[in-house]
Amino acid sequence: MNRSKTDVKYWQRTVFRPVYVSDGKRQHVSDWSVKIQHAGRRETFPLGTPNKTAAAAKAKNIYLCLLGQGWDAARAQFKKKGAA
Repeated sequence: MNRSKTDVKYWQRTVFRPVYVSDGKRQHVSDWSVKIQHAGRRETFPLGTPNKTAAAAKAKNIYLCLLGQGWDAARAQFKKKGAA
């Protein structure tokens, strides 16, 4: 079933835990992240929580901010300084 991007359940399927390699072993970051694409641009936002439900809610809020206020506002509000 396709859900709207304004439905938190959509974002529960979209959030992910980034993976990195340490000493030759794959490790998952404990906090969730989301990749959002809009207007020809795609960025990753770290969500700052190990709770998937809370992460999905934050991802939805980022998306709504992005739609209403644009990339600059979404980045300013939801990305830590120095994040790419």
